[in-house]
Amino acid sequence: MLKKITISFKKANSITRLIYINIGFFLFFHILKVFLLLTGYFNTTDTITFITNWFALKADLKHILTKPWTLITFMFLHVKFIHLLYNILILHFAGKIFQDYLGEKKLLSTYILGGLAGAILLLIIYNISPVLQEYRNAPAFGASASAIAILIAIATYAPNLKFNLPLIGSIAIKHIALTFILIDIINFDDNNIGGHIGHLGGALWGFLYITQYKKGNDMATWFYKTLNIIKGFFNKKNLKTVHSKTNNDYDYNEQKKNNQKIIDSILDKISKSGYDSLTKKEKEILFKNSK
Repeated sequence: MLKKITISFKKANSITRLIYINIGFFLFFHILKVFLLLTGYFNTTDTITFITNWFALKADLKHILTKPWTLITFMFLHVKFIHLLYNILILHFAGKIFQDYLGEKKLLSTYILGGLAGAILLLIIYNISPVLQEYRNAPAFGASASAIAILIAIATYAPNLKFNLPLIGSIAIKHIALTFILIDIINFDDNNIGGHIGHLGGALWGFLYITQYKKGNDMATWFYKTLNIIKGFFNKKNLKTVHSKTNNDYDYNEQKKNNQKIIDSILDKISKSGYDSLTKKEKEILFKNSK
């Protein structure tokens, strides 16, 4: 069973892997909770507090300094199943479209950096607001900031992309994204202020990242380089370079030109009729080209 899951994870794309990690972290949390409860040292409330203290984000700077890994682990941690399901649905919906347009590498960077942007905004506001300073030890967790970052990013990149939703009909992705932002603003005075701040931080990153990307400035370049260094550190195998016969410049340019015409045609179809109008083959072409 574990072997099958491992193989499936290795073969999966980035969006599926992120969903697997979120589910895996959720199961780890509850297995650990049961184990701690069986020891008899904790009741249910104290157990959850103990675990979240090690993996959730807190605005208290002392907590960040002593547990810096929480800047990453918080964006994969969920306590309640409905919270996990909500974030996975957004991640699957927005991530699939994002991946088709911009590729897996940018998807991963937007998830991580969007979550970090949410964390940074939360840290800043909780530490400068006289009203919120007393709540700096409240735990914040969940993939919401990361998922919202991906949604806002693709809505900024292809704002007029349309979908047919049950009971609603045709709606542009920019309006879906705007709805999520308005929900956070409207509910800002409820018991989840930290969560709403995190969402808005993720949304801000998604918007700024794509706005700059359209201008030719990839703000996540440093992230790709850091990721490659980490991969190189853990990859102890020497990879052999395979040399293959290449086309001459003329053939290469012609092939590239023809491929671009096909992609332009698909993107034009999306802008006129929406993503759902694409055939399976067209979606595959778009996805392969995004890599």
